[in-house]
Amino acid sequence: MADICEVKAFINKMRELLNQGLFDLVPRGKNLDSIKKAGLMIKHVKEILSNLSYENYSKGPLADIGYKRQGYVWEFGYDIEGTEFYIKLKIEERNRQQYIICLSFHEAEFILKYPLRENK
Repeated sequence: MADICEVKAFINKMRELLNQGLFDLVPRGKNLDSIKKAGLMIKHVKEILSNLSYENYSKGPLADIGYKRQGYVWEFGYDIEGTEFYIKLKIEERNRQQYIICLSFHEAEFILKYPLRENK
């Protein structure tokens, strides 16, 4: 588990990359269906990501175990009109440039824990 300073550092780096337009959402059906069902567009997803705080933190950094993947993933949760969304992010280098990659953005399929929230 990361501490508050580590989570804040990740979030700040993520915001910096978002502001530079260095963002990629993995277009998995589950992500796209949940975004559409919630009435969101990609610009809304970026706004939600920009609004994340350490209190939204759930897990990470965890080794990315995907095929031929490197780096670490961070997991967050976010309430969208009463529905908890699961968000999995990583910073990945592509062509010598860092990007924020949103691997998951969909309705949570399990109960998320928020270890840094004061009122857990």
